Amino acid sequence: MHLEHRDPRVARDIECVLHAAYAVEAELLELSDFAPLTRGADEVARSRSRFVGLFDADELVAVVELEPAVGNRVVVAALAVHPLRHRQGLGRRLVEWAIADARTFLRVATARRNLPALELYRRLGFVEVESWSTTCGLAMVTLERDPA
Repeated sequence: MHLEHRDPRVARDIECVLHAAYAVEAELLELSDFAPLTRGADEVARSRSRFVGLFDADELVAVVELEPAVGNRVVVAALAVHPLRHRQGLGRRLVEWAIADARTFLRVATARRNLPALELYRRLGFVEVESWSTTCGLAMVTLERDPA
């Protein structure tokens, strides 16, 4: 379901899911200072991205953020599932939705040590196209999925 992220209440809900998921990722990566955890609801509300979410009753439990297309590529800027809902296929459902919706190349970057994310993307047809490091030295990988 499309999320009206400019609504302050919706932006806070998105922020809550992002922070809960990124706290787990920070622990997985053994990072005490993890940039995604600094993103607030105000930044979400100002974003030019599209947000799509999944709900359990009235509670947002998973979200994907898609940046506006540049050329023939759409970037998955964020994929977050609330930790209480991990391993239930919600992330997969959101990525499958993005694949069907985009009908173009999808690009995503994640930490090389984030094995659950890498496994999900690879199972859905993404292939590694680039390795790089953040300014703080975190090893990253960029993956793409051809629409064909």
